[in-house]
Amino acid sequence: MKFGDQLYCEKDYLRAIDEYNGYLNFFSNETLFVKIGLAYYEMKHFEQACQILSKENLPFKNVNASVFNAINFQKEKYADINQKSVGDNGSELLRIASLKGYEKYYDKNEFLSPFNESLHPELEKLFDYKNEDHQKSPFLSGALSAVIPGAGKFYTGEISDGITALLLTGILSYLAYDNFDAGHNTRAWIFTGLAAYFYAGNIYGSIVSAEKYNVRIKNDFEMSINLFLEENNYFIPHINFCK
Repeated sequence: MKFGDQLYCEKDYLRAIDEYNGYLNFFSNETLFVKIGLAYYEMKHFEQACQILSKENLPFKNVNASVFNAINFQKEKYADINQKSVGDNGSELLRIASLKGYEKYYDKNEFLSPFNESLHPELEKLFDYKNEDHQKSPFLSGALSAVIPGAGKFYTGEISDGITALLLTGILSYLAYDNFDAGHNTRAWIFTGLAAYFYAGNIYGSIVSAEKYNVRIKNDFEMSINLFLEENNYFIPHINFCK
């Protein structure tokens, strides 16, 4: 069993499971089922983890309940997260789920209440970011570029693309005007068509740019949440098997 613990602590979970199962062929040990369930969880084999940890009369009930909550969170089954066991992670994960748009709203003090104070600064940043409007309006982005070519790209932070759109549309429009003024109507209409094409493309591109910006900041925010949870092991209570 000590060799199994060594493998577990080295994160060689599959071999640790084999070692624990070999021991269970000869001896009964409820704690080993918990270790096996946790090993499956660490490998993200969630179905096997749930099957093992669902056994009756296992020790570390708060840990087992916390694993179920962590699995439900990662599957985005937020409604299945519960707070039935003393010392489980349900309160923490439900608050984090609210950052991802889950229905319950907390004020800041209520949101922070279950967490260790050392985590409050980082959590406050996430909470404040969630409750501020960082979205860019696709309509406004397109409207800006309709008035001034490239302005919508400036609005979404794509400065170089905005400058390119402004210069290209401006130069083509000038060439069209200059050729009309000089009586070169054929060339003038060609430049007019090109200017209109790039002008329309500049508006459409600005709308798409705002949509992409919104997707990007949403993904970045969710990555920050996931990283925070991984760094804190989804608030699953720690059992020191690695003594």
